[in-house]
Amino acid sequence: MSLGKIKTKSIYDSKETSDGIRILVTRYWPRGKKKSEFDLWLKSLSPPRNTIALYKKGEFDVSKMAADYDQHINSHITKDMLNDIQSILDMLKSGTTVTLLCYEREGEFCHRHLLKSHLESKLLDQ
Repeated sequence: MSLGKIKTKSIYDSKETSDGIRILVTRYWPRGKKKSEFDLWLKSLSPPRNTIALYKKGEFDVSKMAADYDQHINSHITKDMLNDIQSILDMLKSGTTVTLLCYEREGEFCHRHLLKSHLESKLLDQ
């Protein structure tokens, strides 16, 4: 059995067939973007509202944002988050490529990279 690949992209990057299942992992729907640009919207996997607000205000640096998101996804997990994570893991186990999408441009810090690492870790544990 061949595992699928996890990719990350900005919502501003072009849609490609190699993206596989395109999963939006933002709390808020991006203005000006059509539903056809994404296959799924899993907002449960976005950082908490307060974390986003503090990061945007400059009160959280990258390391604090990463630590807060990591704690959120590992310690404050909800049923929706568990279901969404399992859905992605099932896609990967079936050989499907998934692309995690968020606002930040590639090369900039974004929680989607932390989520990718979390998913890869979970995949190894199963």
